[in-house]
Amino acid sequence: MENDPGLKIKLEEAKEKDEKEEEEIKEYLKPFNEASDFNKIFKYNNPIILIPIACLCSAAAGFTQPFLGVIFAKVMNLLTVPVDLWAVIKDPDYLQTELNFWVLMTCLMAVICFVGFSGRSAAFGFIGQNVTLKIRNVLYEAILTKDIGFFDKRENNSSVLTSIMA
Repeated sequence: MENDPGLKIKLEEAKEKDEKEEEEIKEYLKPFNEASDFNKIFKYNNPIILIPIACLCSAAAGFTQPFLGVIFAKVMNLLTVPVDLWAVIKDPDYLQTELNFWVLMTCLMAVICFVGFSGRSAAFGFIGQNVTLKIRNVLYEAILTKDIGFFDKRENNSSVLTSIMA
């Protein structure tokens, strides 16, 4: 059976077929293996330190939202018990001190939220402006290096190129 010529031919055909299929798969996946648009644009992000700063600010702003829910629940819990009952259960000033504490916590969460959202907006906005400026510069340089005949085509007239630059 090892010396069967028909079997060797079938094995060679199967091997060729497998190699052909592998080449087809590689050809099909070739565009996917190239650098994605995100990776192409990511290299224009400068200063790169602003990305983690913006992410931390965003996390801080989002981190406060569940705590605000807890704070509101605590305040509602305090306010649903009749005031006369607080004097019996706890110190007469207990309700006032607890409410003052939770109001201060709400103010603290508001400050953290403000700093987080402001920092996030400023950092991502600055990064976005830099990326846009650099991409427009690359596009402008590419347009300036074109031959004169490039601008004669209808799809490359000045109004189309201007709208692309905008």
